[in-house]
Amino acid sequence: MARRGITIFRRGWRLGSFLALLAGILLVLAVFVSIEVRTNLNRLNSASSDNIQWTLSQIEVEMLELTGALIEARYQDTPDLERIRLEFDILYSRVQSLHGSPVYGQITEYPPFRASLDATQSFLDETVPLMDGPDAALRSALPTLGTTAKNLRNDVRKLAVVGIGGFAQKSDERRADVANTLIRLAALAVMLLGALVALIFYMLSILRKARARGAALSRANKRTNTILTTSLDGVIVADPSGWVIEFNPAAQDIFGMTQEQARRHRISDLFLTDALLPSRLIRQDKASEAPKNPIIGQGRIQLDAVRANGEVFPAEISVQSAFDGRHDLYIAFLHDISKRVADEQELVDARDRALAGEQAKADFLAVMSHEIRTPLNGLLGNLSLLGDTPLTPDQAQFTRNMEISGKILLRHVDSVLDIARFEADRSDPKTVPTNLTELVQNVVDSQLGLAERQGAALDWHWEGNALQWAEVAPAALEQVLLNLVGNAIKFTPKGRIIIELEATKPVASPQHLLEVRVIDTGIGIPESDLELVFQDFVTRDTSFGRLAGGTGLGLGIARRIVESMGGEIGVESTEDVGSVFWFRVPVTASASPDANEQSTGKLRAMRALDVLLVEDNQINRDVTCEMLRRAGHKVVCSPDGASGVENARAKRFDLILMDISMPVMDGFQATEQIRNTPGASRDTPIIAFSANVLPSDREKIAQAGMNGLLSKPLILDHLKSAIAGVFDSAMATAPSDVTGALIDLPHLTATREELGDEVFASLLTRFVAELNETVDALTSGAPDHPPLPEIAASSHKAAGSAVFFGATRLHGALARIETAAKAGQSETITQELRALPGLWTATGTALHSHLPDM
Repeated sequence: MARRGITIFRRGWRLGSFLALLAGILLVLAVFVSIEVRTNLNRLNSASSDNIQWTLSQIEVEMLELTGALIEARYQDTPDLERIRLEFDILYSRVQSLHGSPVYGQITEYPPFRASLDATQSFLDETVPLMDGPDAALRSALPTLGTTAKNLRNDVRKLAVVGIGGFAQKSDERRADVANTLIRLAALAVMLLGALVALIFYMLSILRKARARGAALSRANKRTNTILTTSLDGVIVADPSGWVIEFNPAAQDIFGMTQEQARRHRISDLFLTDALLPSRLIRQDKASEAPKNPIIGQGRIQLDAVRANGEVFPAEISVQSAFDGRHDLYIAFLHDISKRVADEQELVDARDRALAGEQAKADFLAVMSHEIRTPLNGLLGNLSLLGDTPLTPDQAQFTRNMEISGKILLRHVDSVLDIARFEADRSDPKTVPTNLTELVQNVVDSQLGLAERQGAALDWHWEGNALQWAEVAPAALEQVLLNLVGNAIKFTPKGRIIIELEATKPVASPQHLLEVRVIDTGIGIPESDLELVFQDFVTRDTSFGRLAGGTGLGLGIARRIVESMGGEIGVESTEDVGSVFWFRVPVTASASPDANEQSTGKLRAMRALDVLLVEDNQINRDVTCEMLRRAGHKVVCSPDGASGVENARAKRFDLILMDISMPVMDGFQATEQIRNTPGASRDTPIIAFSANVLPSDREKIAQAGMNGLLSKPLILDHLKSAIAGVFDSAMATAPSDVTGALIDLPHLTATREELGDEVFASLLTRFVAELNETVDALTSGAPDHPPLPEIAASSHKAAGSAVFFGATRLHGALARIETAAKAGQSETITQELRALPGLWTATGTALHSHLPDM
């Protein structure tokens, strides 16, 4: 719009300039033509005053007078010579007037007139000496003069006739020129009048536009003043020296001062910043002499302002400079953000309170895990032992009742701890090739006893084509099924429960969609309660006489698991008819791992070996020894590298498992001594065995003479693969750690299955106690920490234990602490130790939830 207005203004200015220039040119031309008319008129007036016709006629008359006087003198005895001379002088003067007057300049050039004039002038010139001479000579020449004068009358006559005619023609030409000049003058006058009229109309148009623009500007000023007056934001205008010259009502309310009071202040007096000082404002226009002002033209900036009463408050301000035609002005727009800042602080406080509540919840769960679940395990274990002793029927009933009640309480605690585990560990579950048919059958088998006690029938089948093998998280999928089936059994007394599985493959999708439906003919759920069933701590019947117990967490846990697998879960139910709980998760079809099964069979067929285990961590030694012994091998354990070297020299072993980082002598030094000194096991294959191997250590493994690398966490199948690989002359490396999860559930489950519940519970309890002491020792002196060698040794030992129980995140933190301690990085150690207690609390809580029921 502004550009269009500028274009229209430029066009109007060019038109006005053109009209003015045209009028000026026409005016100049009219002046010149007027001068020409005046000159021609003057010429005409001059010709009339000279009386051309009379003069030429008078020459002829004077010639006749002279001729008559000469003829008379011839017949007189005494000629009147004076008369003759007088007439000659008159004639001579008349002819000379033709040469002297400019009026006759043009006619004298006319050939016929010039010839007669020359003849007349020749006569006069020849006669002058006689007229001026003696009388005798004149008297004697009178006859000749008379004859010559008589003969000259025709030339004089022709001179008059031709001259009068020529002058008449010239007069006509002059009159025609004057008429033409007058016509041109009239045309110029008309054109000039038109240009002046156009210029007048143009000026009137400009005047109307100027008035309209002035009115629009006035209205805009009124609107601007109205906006500034009614604006909720303060507006302050200051001159180049910083003195306030405008202060709108909003600014008056914000600062608590009137406009008159504000004009006695500089703008720098109102804000706590040096950028608005007069010296900074003056230098603003001199970019070469001062740095750019940090406020002017920089958008919205938050700073502190000062009210009239001295109160400091936060304000959001935007300052711009403007030129008013004489000097720069500075315009500040400000908004009092005291309420917003207070609201933000309230949000921060609320967040801090929420975080404190989360920490309190974590602390509470840790107390539950440690202070409630552990004694429950002991209580149930002793009740189990008590049940194997001779008891009276009443005592046996009481013991069985106590055991049932304890297990119910333990399941309630497990549900709460599962919630904590899912809240703390939101990473995606680890997927592995899984036989879905076998998984579902195992779930059904495990729940048949509970279903029979309820008098309910439990069965399952595939709908459509079965998807036998798929990449899924087996533990997660199994947990969801157990929760849904267990919930259906509780509310389906003497009914029927069917599990349906259906696998479909959407178009243009590489994955299958696995839908599982748990259908029961139980009591159903009212429609009003359907939206609540997947919430935590929600049970349908809260009365004292309810049929089924529980914490109301099972379905909430199922929902979390399904969502973590990228799926959805829902329920459809009709009261007194039954319910259908369903969930859908995306899965990837996989082939049956036949090769792995054949490899496992080969390992099981491997002969028993004599194995030397060199490991400084007692828990690790016990776990690894138990795994090797269950695999049929004989094991000798050494607590450090030095004793390992001695054992290797003394006896021939089939295999040596060597930890890398150990006190007294590390794994590299022990391997070098075994290889470089005579001994019974000098040529025995050595597998490096460690939870934290640096890249530089991997290169040293081969240089030290080791034959393979086995990374912790240790799983029996990985151990068997490593042993088989060494004996096949191939380096075997176990799969990588699940570093993102809090607990590696597949590894923890596999370890528990390999060791058995009793050994697993004992080692886990000892591990928790050991970690409690280690964490306390490392963090009790915060912000100071123990010496670096002590930190490295303690964190290495704790990391080795953590990895065996699948505490991947804890193991990663301890490994980083160990590496930082060896590198002397105190800042990294301080940061890691600050986060260690919270991580251990969450890890301990999760591990306690997996303690077996004893």
